[in-house]
Amino acid sequence: MAGKSIFSDVLLDHLLSVRVGRRQLLGTLGAAYLSGALPASLALGRGPVRRDPCWDGEAPCNGYTRRALQHVNRHLPFHFEVAKQFDRPAIDTRILTPGFCLEGGVALKVGKLYRLFSCQFHHGNWNEPTRLTYWVSRDGLAWKFRAVIKPDAISSGEAVTPFWEPTPIFDHRDNRWYLFYVEYRGSSSAGGKIRMMASTKMGYELGIGGPWRDLGTIMQPGADSQSWEGPQGVDSFYPYQANGRWYAMYGSSTWGATNPHPLWLIGLASAPALKGPWKRCTGNPLQVEKVYWENPLVSRIGGWYVAIYDAVAPGAPTYIHNGGHIAGYTCSKDGIHWLPGGRILVQPNGPANWSSDLRTPMGLIPEGKGVYTMFYTGFMKGVGSVFTRYESVGVAQLRIVWHH
Repeated sequence: MAGKSIFSDVLLDHLLSVRVGRRQLLGTLGAAYLSGALPASLALGRGPVRRDPCWDGEAPCNGYTRRALQHVNRHLPFHFEVAKQFDRPAIDTRILTPGFCLEGGVALKVGKLYRLFSCQFHHGNWNEPTRLTYWVSRDGLAWKFRAVIKPDAISSGEAVTPFWEPTPIFDHRDNRWYLFYVEYRGSSSAGGKIRMMASTKMGYELGIGGPWRDLGTIMQPGADSQSWEGPQGVDSFYPYQANGRWYAMYGSSTWGATNPHPLWLIGLASAPALKGPWKRCTGNPLQVEKVYWENPLVSRIGGWYVAIYDAVAPGAPTYIHNGGHIAGYTCSKDGIHWLPGGRILVQPNGPANWSSDLRTPMGLIPEGKGVYTMFYTGFMKGVGSVFTRYESVGVAQLRIVWHH
């Protein structure tokens, strides 16, 4: 039926799955009907904007008040407010292989489908072999596993090696998708290098699902490494076009057993073409954050380059577990010079606050009328200890508010 909410069946299934009472079920559905939520389109990015409950008054939410967060973001051209959130992850133990979880990667929309590229690993074993996976969804809520892009080292017969951060980028010149990912040295998060794959199928919609062939290493630690880079090597890589060239935000960390306050920072690399050759730029690292920002993903919004990333609260000495429910973002007019970072409060107080620590944003998907869908990974509350917590994939809709 035209205009029927794509969330209607999902909402009903959820209400039944949590065994709410009949009166509560009818009340919820009745309220949704009277508000226009059920018959009207509630596709991701459409429908009524639900005000973030954190902003009702000046009650602190994850340590922030509305006024405090506006102060943090005042130097940027806009800020994000939560338009809609959900009280459970989109991908968790309901559909994942038992004992496994997802971390990092990229979510995007190609054609009529949402696509998710992420790293799957056994929860709690960060340095064990991992595999890169591909998922699809029609509505952003109900996901189906489609393929293993890169098998884990044990099943592939290679040396034990963790793979992380699968990042698909479309090259219009080649009419082909390329996929970048991090490969660490041995069973550790050290010596990271960036490898590149190409889809064997050409075309924007046809090629996004692969299959993929490996093209080799395009960036790694070595003589070209800069003084701010640490033993983790290159831990992330996201390419984008600016000023007729390709640029990439790449990360590194001084993380190590003997460093009580390691830094996670980001620099720029540049190349004449997506396939390279890639060279580190001068002037690194970018002065966006002082101690921690990781896995930035770049989009275009209203004439600005916008990068969202994993962040901690301003003033934190390093990455802190249970650091909050926030993501970071920064803006640039030319894709080269970036403003100091701001913050997005992704999980306000209330039922949608299902995570003990929001980990990695997975991209901004435009839905129209200034609304963007953001998928992200987060630690499930009450599941495991600091290093054995279970990571799931959540979703929130963000509304952009321009500063005048």
